[in-house]
Amino acid sequence: MSLPFFYDVINKAEGLYSPSTLKYPSASYLYFQRALYQRLFSVIDCKIPEHWDRDYLLYSLFGPGWQIVFNAGKYGIIPQFGSFSGTNLFYKPYSARVERYLKDGDSIRTGDMVIGKDCEILTVSPDWHGVADIINFYAEKLATLDSSINQSIVNSRYAFLVFAKNKSAAQAWKKIFDKINSGESLVVSNRDILKTDDLSNEDPFEVLDQDLSKNYITDRQLSDFRTIMNLFDNEIGLPHIQTEKKERLITDEATMNNAETVSRLVTMIRCLKESSERCIKLFPTLRGKLDFWITDFEKEGGGDDGKDETDTNWPL
Repeated sequence: MSLPFFYDVINKAEGLYSPSTLKYPSASYLYFQRALYQRLFSVIDCKIPEHWDRDYLLYSLFGPGWQIVFNAGKYGIIPQFGSFSGTNLFYKPYSARVERYLKDGDSIRTGDMVIGKDCEILTVSPDWHGVADIINFYAEKLATLDSSINQSIVNSRYAFLVFAKNKSAAQAWKKIFDKINSGESLVVSNRDILKTDDLSNEDPFEVLDQDLSKNYITDRQLSDFRTIMNLFDNEIGLPHIQTEKKERLITDEATMNNAETVSRLVTMIRCLKESSERCIKLFPTLRGKLDFWITDFEKEGGGDDGKDETDTNWPL
């Protein structure tokens, strides 16, 4: 099963053609990518063996979408990346292989392991894909909108433009605005700057006034930002408050739309539970040490009833 194409893969492919287009993630894109992963993990919790790393497991599972669980000898039963080969009757991988070279010179080399006999696969979706493609999709949109918001804020600072008839008038107006911007409440200038150097009666300057209310669209862009975040929540399966409607918002419209958002998240947790059970069946020592669930963040940390435990009422 193939994984989503990332920037480095695209660059290698397009580098074979001329002219080619270089694609790269921006700092803003990486920021939103991290934020969206953490947004997802805020409602995911798990129980894993003590010698497993929780962060590695979550990012590996919900990013690419799978992990190979096998007995690594002195390292115990662990999850790792690897490769697959062969297909079974239902066109799923038949065997898996793990090769890891560690910093201290040690290595983990398994050879081909039959899935279901020598190893098992933890997955978050039936097609063994994670959410990296979804998160990258929305991170790009948010990063693009973020640059537009920054540009809009800069553009909203533009108030008016002065065209000076001569150099002395231009210098005088620059000095006047410097004093105003420095905070002086009263600025006095020479009336001679109103005179032209020639005998015409033209004004020495012209002013182009700009209505900032027409140029200011940041409020609408921020609303679009919230809309994209809500679309991500719907896509990934995170409950959220409907806030797009700004007038006569009634109670039912402000409640969390669990029915609309919960399907994908429930599917991922169900796949994790089912694949966890297969791991436990193959490696009985994992029983009671491996489980995944969705956290009810309304009850987390104590709700109206004052309880501290998590109340998971998700339709699993």
